[in-house]
Amino acid sequence: MVGLVVGCDSTSPRFYLDMVNVRKNEDPEVPFSETQLTNLAEVLTALFGTPDEPHVFADANLGMHDLVEERNLKLAAGPVGSDEMGRSRGLYRQHCAHCHGITGDGAGPTAAYLNPYPRNYRMGIFKFKSTPKGEKPTDDDLERILRNGIPGTAMPSFSLLADDEIKALVQYVKYLAIRGEVERNLVYVMGDELDEGQLLLDPDDSSDGVGMVQDAMSMVLSRWQRAESRMTLPSPRPGVADPQTASTDEMRASIVRGHQLFQGVIANCFSCHGKTALGDGQLDLYDDWTDELEPKDPAKYADLASLQDRPQPIRNIRPRNLRRGVYRGGRRPIDLYWRLRNGIDGSKMPAVPVRKPNDPPEVKGLMESEVWDLVNYVKSLPHDAISRVEYDVHQTGMQLEKPR
Repeated sequence: MVGLVVGCDSTSPRFYLDMVNVRKNEDPEVPFSETQLTNLAEVLTALFGTPDEPHVFADANLGMHDLVEERNLKLAAGPVGSDEMGRSRGLYRQHCAHCHGITGDGAGPTAAYLNPYPRNYRMGIFKFKSTPKGEKPTDDDLERILRNGIPGTAMPSFSLLADDEIKALVQYVKYLAIRGEVERNLVYVMGDELDEGQLLLDPDDSSDGVGMVQDAMSMVLSRWQRAESRMTLPSPRPGVADPQTASTDEMRASIVRGHQLFQGVIANCFSCHGKTALGDGQLDLYDDWTDELEPKDPAKYADLASLQDRPQPIRNIRPRNLRRGVYRGGRRPIDLYWRLRNGIDGSKMPAVPVRKPNDPPEVKGLMESEVWDLVNYVKSLPHDAISRVEYDVHQTGMQLEKPR
């Protein structure tokens, strides 16, 4: 069943169904039939096409054309080559598929050798973005990752690509994510609303099925369409916490405040990153992509592990060692601000709670100025010797062991 695909012939690249998600959503007493899964594959082909011939669903009311342009799909998809004008084609397959896979499942041929594993786009979750948890990234967020890469991982910079090629890859990643999310929604519908053997789109009576498909599409597309409006706008950085305007003493005081917040119960950074920010706090957590591979009910999902395409072992996530100065989502102050204010989607990194000046005392959270203090503290860590006993004793009361 894992090999069920959509495509034109045995030699064409194919989109694989997400069988882990299928097994998660089906009733073990009444599993999805081969006919249902073939029907699902056909519906997805009608909506999105194939890796060689992708297309945008034509319903103007859903507005997918506003998110993904056909000409950019044609530029990014298909086999590697060039058109009659000499423009590159097959950009995704040339630059991305060997890690992220043709389907965008993060299980390309080199994925097993990488740590961390490449992103599986099909859940529609992206870590490093300017929007809060649960919201989609903006095009600028995705472009930033492509141009800068992700330090500390195998994701390289593609800054040498032309602007139109970067835009095409951004939209193709969105296309794969939208396709994957719609598939997940349809699988949920099949497990929750359809009777045994009933088709998602029945050729003899498609009225109900069309509505289900449109709803599944609309739920996904509406969240992508609102991404720009959900961007977290940074608060003004206080002068006493801005390296451009603050004195040395003011910056030092900001860093001390940030250290105290880092160790405090509201920001609670130390519980994962460790007291000394070495990333040695809680080490038994898994991200959302890995959580799905771990069956919560072994009796119900007894064969789930055998359905994993990846041969590599499941790994837990490690909190970042902040003293290395390697920031996967970017090293600019605004990048660190977004990580703190928005959290990191798909991981266990939460957003810090923020309170407003007029909030009642019982509202727990940090003031916006304190978020910037935390940013300054995190930025200072690579340059701060852990053994600075005088700093820790006099400023924070925390005694650290002297070096030997």
